[in-house]
Amino acid sequence: MKVVAVAGGTGSVGSTIVDGLVEYGKHKVYALSRRERPPQGAVNYLKVDYNDPHAITKALEAAGVNILICAISVVSPEANQAQKNLIQAAERSSTTERFVISSFDMLHVKEYTFEAINELEKTNLIYTRIANGWFLDYYGMPHWKCNLEPWINIINMKSKWAIIPADGNIQASFLTSQDMS
Repeated sequence: MKVVAVAGGTGSVGSTIVDGLVEYGKHKVYALSRRERPPQGAVNYLKVDYNDPHAITKALEAAGVNILICAISVVSPEANQAQKNLIQAAERSSTTERFVISSFDMLHVKEYTFEAINELEKTNLIYTRIANGWFLDYYGMPHWKCNLEPWINIINMKSKWAIIPADGNIQASFLTSQDMS
């Protein structure tokens, strides 16, 4: 049984990933948290300081984490540094072999994604980048059960407007957050 930890596992996308892993039932699942939390069902929590790669490494090794998924919304320099610290910690960990880059957010900053890839290229970690499309969940709220917060992005049904990417002839990809998890 692989041990999977999700950084940002208490946030909207991260908790959806945690829920999907628990439902799959073939992994021991941890959510990284900035504060102490008691276990909830099949989910255990690891308290970490995202500014301290050495402490993160110790936490990963203590839990025997094989796979680290970063579901932090990397849209600021601080969040970008947190993801880089997670990569450093995973590389130092004797148990962690795979890292999943945070790019689930529709607003991810491509420069930060490429910085993460460049950091990972310097390691021995296997890494994955999941490039999902827009989440359909936003268009079914409040009737669609999800962990995402309401957000108007490219379609505002109430105000009857939409943004058409590029020239309107390119393909777009949509999925639910549950499909992504």
